Amino acid sequence: MPLSVDGVSRVLTPADLRDAILDEFEKSGLSGTKFAQARGLKYSTLITWRQARRNNKSSVRENKSGGDLRRNRASKKQELAQEKLDQGESQFTFDPSMMKFRPILILGIVLASVAIATAETPDGKKKLVLIAGKPSHPPLMHEFRAGTMLFEKCLASVPNLKVERGEMGWVQDESVFADADAVVIFADGGGGHPAIQANHLETLQALVKRGCGFGAMHYGVEIPANKGGTEFKDWIGGYYETAFSCNPMWEPNFTQFPQHPTTRGVKPFQIKDEWYINMRFRPAFADGIVEAKDGPMTFMPLLVATPPDETRDGPYVYPKGPYPHIQAEKGAPEAMMWAVERADGGRGFGFTGGHFHLNWGNDNCRKLILNTLCWVAKVDPPADGVVSTVAEAELQENLDPKVKK
Repeated sequence: MPLSVDGVSRVLTPADLRDAILDEFEKSGLSGTKFAQARGLKYSTLITWRQARRNNKSSVRENKSGGDLRRNRASKKQELAQEKLDQGESQFTFDPSMMKFRPILILGIVLASVAIATAETPDGKKKLVLIAGKPSHPPLMHEFRAGTMLFEKCLASVPNLKVERGEMGWVQDESVFADADAVVIFADGGGGHPAIQANHLETLQALVKRGCGFGAMHYGVEIPANKGGTEFKDWIGGYYETAFSCNPMWEPNFTQFPQHPTTRGVKPFQIKDEWYINMRFRPAFADGIVEAKDGPMTFMPLLVATPPDETRDGPYVYPKGPYPHIQAEKGAPEAMMWAVERADGGRGFGFTGGHFHLNWGNDNCRKLILNTLCWVAKVDPPADGVVSTVAEAELQENLDPKVKK
C-alpha cells in the first residue's frame, strides 16, 4: 500500500496499515524493540500505536455495555492525539519561507504527550512493571526474583494497580511497557546493569520522557558514571558511583520520616543491611539529606541516618576501602532512600537496602517499599500504608537455585 504525505512531507500511516503492522507484531514473537528495528519503525511509535488500539478496544467494550459515553469520546480524542504524534516524525515543522516553526504539529505533540503520560491498562488500572535481575550472591542475598514475587503478592489487594514482572534482567516482551506507569529494577548493577544492556537505556528514556515512573533498588542504583549516570540523575535524582559512594554493612536506626505518601503508616525500624552511602546526587540536592528542588524537579529524602565512625572506617563490602573522603564525613547523616517528582510529571526513587531477602519480613521496611511502589506508579497509598502480612515460610519461597559458598 503506498503511503501518502502531507504538505510538508510527513509520512501519514493509514489506519489499516497500522493495524496490519500491529497484527504482524503480535504474531511475530519478537520484543517491541527488535520488531521496530526490523520494520524500520521507531520503538516509541510502535508502542503508541499499540496503546491507541488498546484504548479503542476498551472504549468499544464500554460503549456496548452501556458505559459512560464521555469516557468513550475521551478515548477517541486520545487516539486522535496519538495519531498526530505518529504522523510527525519530528517535534517541529520548519517552514523555510516563513523561517519559523509551525504551531499546529507542536500542539498535536503536546496533546499526545498529555494522553500518553496518563497511561492505564484497558481496565483503567495503573501498571507497575517490576524487573528482577539474574541470580547472584549466596542464598538469601540478592533474591531479586523472590523479592519481586513477594511484592506482587503483597500488592494484590491494592485497588487500581496491576503488577507485571520481568525476570533475568528484562521483560520477555517489551510491549508490556506500552501502558506502563512505572518500571522498577531490582537487580545487580554496575557494568552489567539491565538498564544499559543492548538498547535498554534508549527504551527507558522513551518511557521516562512520556512521564513513566522509574525506580532502582539496592545494587540497581549503581550505574557507570559515563553510561547511565546522567540518565539516573535525571530519572531518580542520583545514583551509586564507584569509588565515590561505598557499600558498608551496618544497622541504621530509622526513627523519623518525612510527611510523604510513601511513609504512611511506617513506624521506626532498625535493620542490618548493605546500606549504601554517599550517593552521587544532582548538585542542587547536595548530600541528599534534606528536601530540595532543582528547577521543576523536587527531591525528598525518605530514609536518613548517621553511620557510626567505624562504619566509615570500613571495611566496605567491595572495594574494602576505606576511602578518605568517606572517613572525613564522620558524624554526618546519609540518605539511603529518596524520592523525586520530575518535570515530565513522572516520579522516581532510589533504595539502597535490599541485600538480605529476610529483611522483607520486617513489617515497616516492607510497608515503606510497598507504599513507594504504589506511589511511583501514581497510585495513592492508603492512609495507613499498604497492609500486608508475610509469614516466615513465605520468605523461603521462590528462591533462586544457588550453591552455598
